[in-house]
Amino acid sequence: MPCDCGKTIEAPTLRGLRALKPVPSTGPVVAPENPWGPRQGVMFLGVVVALCGLAMTAILWYQRPVFHQPTVDRGGLQESMQKMTLDQSFKTWNEILQHGLDPEPAPQLAAWKAQVERIDRWLIVGVVALLAGAVMVISALLSGGQPARQGVRKPPAGKR
Repeated sequence: MPCDCGKTIEAPTLRGLRALKPVPSTGPVVAPENPWGPRQGVMFLGVVVALCGLAMTAILWYQRPVFHQPTVDRGGLQESMQKMTLDQSFKTWNEILQHGLDPEPAPQLAAWKAQVERIDRWLIVGVVALLAGAVMVISALLSGGQPARQGVRKPPAGKR
């Protein structure tokens, strides 16, 4: 092969390289260090669990229904109260004292409460998953140290 300096350099062919005998190594043979160990696996799993918990919490939080209180027609209520006799208004007042203003909750209020309770239970699951993932990541970070080297061979006892 010609060089830029003008000299020619001889390089063996691939067949010539294959014909060469390997030279035995004198020192310990160290396999390439694997940067991925149990610590990194725990961190990865913690991040995945935390992200799933965060996504679940965010989605459920934005799906929580808002209850819209039914409006009361104050004008009609005022008119009906004006038309009542003294005896009728006294009976109405006694009923309100015994049963409250709304003795039976609206059916849509009961359905809303049931839906909110169901979503809140799943919100708790999402927050617990988020916290569990965070604990896994923090514990992996605090465990310290490098991953253990694997594949280290010691030389035979007679060759030191």
